[in-house]
Amino acid sequence: MKKVFRGKIQGTTIELEGNPALPDGTEVEVELRVNRLTHLERAFGGWRNDPDLDRALEEIERQRHEARIS
Repeated sequence: MKKVFRGKIQGTTIELEGNPALPDGTEVEVELRVNRLTHLERAFGGWRNDPDLDRALEEIERQRHEARIS
């Protein structure tokens, strides 16, 4: 049987978002896949809702567009 649950690591424990509906003590096999977007949100989260970031990205895009035309 295969069920997929999302969760978060808390030390050596994985806290699941849902209920696996398995009795305590049931042996399971865990395959870890890291959500890459979470890492990006952590890295860039300080810029969230920062109007200066929007202006900076618009300027970068403008410069890239000019470079392609030249």
